[in-house]
Amino acid sequence: MHPSTSSNPSVEGIVMASPGAGTSILLHGTPPPNYWPVLLVPSHDRDGDVYDTEALGHALEDALQEAFNTSNTTQADYGKASEQNAHLDQDETAILGDPLLHPSRRALLPFGRLDESQIKNLYELVCMALPAGPETYRGDPSTDTRQPGQADFSMEAKDRLEDVMFRPDLLDVIQVPVAERLRSISFDWSKKHHREFATRILPWFTALDNPKRIYSEVDTEDWVFNVLIRPGMAVTHAILLNDFPEKEDPLYPFFSSSHGILHCKPDGIVVNSGKHPDEDIGMCAEVKTNAVLSGTPSPLSSVTVPIPDHPNGSLKFNWPTPSSVKGLLEKSAILTQIWTQLVKWKTAFGILSSLDVTYFYARKGKTLYISEEYRSNQNTLFLTICWLQFATRTMRLPDLTLPAPDRSWWPESIKKNVKSGIHTIDCSTQSNPNRRGSEYNYKTRSKDKQ
Repeated sequence: MHPSTSSNPSVEGIVMASPGAGTSILLHGTPPPNYWPVLLVPSHDRDGDVYDTEALGHALEDALQEAFNTSNTTQADYGKASEQNAHLDQDETAILGDPLLHPSRRALLPFGRLDESQIKNLYELVCMALPAGPETYRGDPSTDTRQPGQADFSMEAKDRLEDVMFRPDLLDVIQVPVAERLRSISFDWSKKHHREFATRILPWFTALDNPKRIYSEVDTEDWVFNVLIRPGMAVTHAILLNDFPEKEDPLYPFFSSSHGILHCKPDGIVVNSGKHPDEDIGMCAEVKTNAVLSGTPSPLSSVTVPIPDHPNGSLKFNWPTPSSVKGLLEKSAILTQIWTQLVKWKTAFGILSSLDVTYFYARKGKTLYISEEYRSNQNTLFLTICWLQFATRTMRLPDLTLPAPDRSWWPESIKKNVKSGIHTIDCSTQSNPNRRGSEYNYKTRSKDKQ
């Protein structure tokens, strides 16, 4: 279970909630000095409450069947969409029941204005396709990722990244509880504040007035923050209130830019509670333009590849130094950047996005666990909401699956390689190389690229 916060009654804004239940919010008090919760260590003292995954799966199976009865969309339409996207989605064995009813497999309503009769609860409100990001103007200066600097080089040895593990199942265990919780909050179009709330969530509205062309990363930030993260925060507040806010605007958690005191500035942070220097940071957000982070392919495509016969296989990462940073490949620079952010901001969770492509990742020990690549035509908004619930501890959720890294597959050429950055494997396939279910031909590099 997610770590308990009940033992810290003096912490501002810490929230406890369970699916279908009321919410308690601790509104008063000052965070104790150096309050940094260990987010990834399981806690078993939460009233003995354990999720019955099978029961939740059956409950969701019944709940989501309702989605097939919308007025303008037929069962055949959903089946066709699910069949077309099946190779993009989560493994059907992750949750018991019909794989087409798994949250990540639910067919999305298309980007655009919607038929209001299709939305009956908060879960259905967030199952929307996102718009494709606008084109980048020619000569875009944001085609290169920032190279490592002093904040990275000053990292203590005990905090340096050593293993990167691709976890296509990273969000699997939290999807069913979050979907069930969202479905428990009914939506009524006859209520003014419900309609107002919808404009904060629906991509058709949140995409309005964003830049129509990308000139710099700042323009992409507008898209990612307005279409993906801020709607996710609005849903988080609705879960806290167990209703759609009418006048309420919870203080915590909130999403904001980051200060420069740590000499390491994520593009955004989620603050769970507290004030500087004792903030509890739930998550870091890093944005790249689609000139850097796209699906054709993404710089991280060779990182998000399963290791044959080693489901927990990790990739070796050598931390860069001032003398070795020249020529560092973009994927290694990105991994260095997001890892430094997690360490410096003392958090375990992050999101990397260009809107067109989104990754979720978690830190434990010296290992970075990274999800598969999600596109804007997948259920990325819902998955972002799931990630926010875990990072903000708004819901009590099962622990993530974060196994110890398996290095047993490393050949001597990788073990002895001291070149800075990530050491990957060659992969040739006709389909997207970071999707489950693809056919792979692997050849370990004798002289590994970064």
